[in-house]
Amino acid sequence: MAAELRISVIGVRRAWEELDRDGYISSEVGRGSFVCALSEEERQRRSLEQLRAALTPVLQRSRELGLDKEALHSILDKM
Repeated sequence: MAAELRISVIGVRRAWEELDRDGYISSEVGRGSFVCALSEEERQRRSLEQLRAALTPVLQRSRELGLDKEALHSILDKM
């Protein structure tokens, strides 16, 4: 895969390990890696978790700028 995508073997290995650790795939020695079935509830939970992680630096920066909740809501509404 690394050769096909022209990226680092180490990067591919790390990605597979993260996917396995986070429960998106399961790896079986001698058989390969398989995508795990996730319930809709689990998919939703993970999506919200990723959204929270992405918003954390934004919220930190908004605090630094002295923006309150209403200002953030206004920005989001305009977007």
